[in-house]
Amino acid sequence: MSSKINIASFFSEPYFYPILDINSSRHFIEGITEKRSCFKDNFNITELINDYYPVLNLWQECGLFYYQLRAKGLSSEQYLSLAIELRREFPAMFIIVNDRAAEALSHPEVFSGLHLGQEDLAALDLQTKIELLAARGHHKTKSANFILGLSTHNAKEIEDALLAQSETGIAWDYIALGPCFSTYSKKGRDILSEGIDSKTLALALSSFDKVMDKVIAKKNTQKISLLKKLTPLVLIGGINSKNISQLIYNEQIQKILIKDKTSIIIAAIQAARDKADFQKIIETRKN
Repeated sequence: MSSKINIASFFSEPYFYPILDINSSRHFIEGITEKRSCFKDNFNITELINDYYPVLNLWQECGLFYYQLRAKGLSSEQYLSLAIELRREFPAMFIIVNDRAAEALSHPEVFSGLHLGQEDLAALDLQTKIELLAARGHHKTKSANFILGLSTHNAKEIEDALLAQSETGIAWDYIALGPCFSTYSKKGRDILSEGIDSKTLALALSSFDKVMDKVIAKKNTQKISLLKKLTPLVLIGGINSKNISQLIYNEQIQKILIKDKTSIIIAAIQAARDKADFQKIIETRKN
């Protein structure tokens, strides 16, 4: 059972990035939302696998072969145990770790990548960064098989992530921007996390567009081979079939797509659990 994933094919059609959020499982929602520690005490792999088996099977049938595993309420041991069982049940589907750098690096036979938040990135020590670089491989050749993604929420964070790559040595395989709409996933089902406002979103998209121009100009000047697709932009947070058109037909996103600078990927948690909903998202994205 290999955990190696081809980066070149990671972000291709249907341009959909599913997130398996254990916090949104019925076992988490029913009665233990307020005390996350209770989730650790009531951890049952069999129940969780049974709960998510139809969802993962659906993703696999629809041609998706990777997903991000988010489980804020689990210990390191529980997270690893769950991931191992998920890989055993679905060996053809690769797992991207959410936040947990130590687990991602320590178990390359299980995990195929790592998604970091801004706070997680800031907390990384030098040794962990070195290990990430080793796992990531030589980004210029795109020969690596360990995915690295980063969350951003505004224009400054996007600029820092893209322009600081030469300084840190970490080349992100994708930059996530959000939450685009209000979502419950971050703070629990009983607390609403507001999406970024339209002005912030517009500035962030504009910043991404301008930075891509700078990257292209630099590569052309230095006569560095330019891949057709540069760092993909992943849009995340409360996206569903009813509001996706607000993103896809956004002026800045259309500008990015028309210039063919990069891929626009749609990430979803709740919408990814409903076949009709996420198929509508995929169709809207294609059109």
